[in-house]
Amino acid sequence: MVAPTDISVRRARPADKRAVNEICRHIWSGNDYVPEVFDEWVGDRRGGLWLATLDDRPVGVAKLTLLGDREAWLHGLRVHPRFRGRGVARALITHRLARAKALGARVARLDTTDDNFPIHRLMRQLGFRRAGRFSAWAGDAQNGEPPRRATARDIPRLWRLARDSDGLLNEMFVQRRIGEADLKRDVRAGRCFVDTADRPTAMAIVEPYQNRLRTRHLAGKGRALRQLLRALRAEAKRRNKRSIRVNASSIRWPDLRAAGYRSVWSDSMLLFEKRL
Repeated sequence: MVAPTDISVRRARPADKRAVNEICRHIWSGNDYVPEVFDEWVGDRRGGLWLATLDDRPVGVAKLTLLGDREAWLHGLRVHPRFRGRGVARALITHRLARAKALGARVARLDTTDDNFPIHRLMRQLGFRRAGRFSAWAGDAQNGEPPRRATARDIPRLWRLARDSDGLLNEMFVQRRIGEADLKRDVRAGRCFVDTADRPTAMAIVEPYQNRLRTRHLAGKGRALRQLLRALRAEAKRRNKRSIRVNASSIRWPDLRAAGYRSVWSDSMLLFEKRL
């Protein structure tokens, strides 16, 4: 057993690309996305890409992303299969937590698959709490009445709705707390849609992505949410998109099924959170 003190963590350098690619070659049958973003991540001098080494051999890699001034997102954690169970993941997580706190972050989050039990145990040991369960859902484009776009008049009500929901903004594999400025910006840009009621109780922030639409935030439940979800499929049709993709908390899965959406993933993602 390797002692945690034998593992060193340092900032990754451009010259480490081959070593990182070798670690990632064993992830997702060689289809890991980390090699594609390596150059971008190495260039992030604030958060940074971090390399765990054992006797100067790279054995793990992980990314720290600072979101604004108070939030940190821990992602891209990869450990070479030969060195799993030796404290590499713990070393990379604790190092990033310490750096995030030193840079002023007050909360750190990460997500992992629901069957990654070793990481679940490690999260509990490190003081994280489970903050949600999410999965991707897809609804095919269909004919129908598109949803109503939110207006400035709706903002106070929608802000309360956002805060009462999970309150997270999904930005392509990164989740952060939605702010009132985010909501105002998306309403002004026409990206925020609501159910048809004068006093809406469901909303979605939507943007185009490749041949589909995707949601960045979803709030509400029950009949109003189901009505909005169906209308969003019509919005996809209106824009000549094939479908709409929704990243949703487990409490909204029954409404998604009722609105004709299907689960995209065979598993789900657990979100963990720790106050710093």
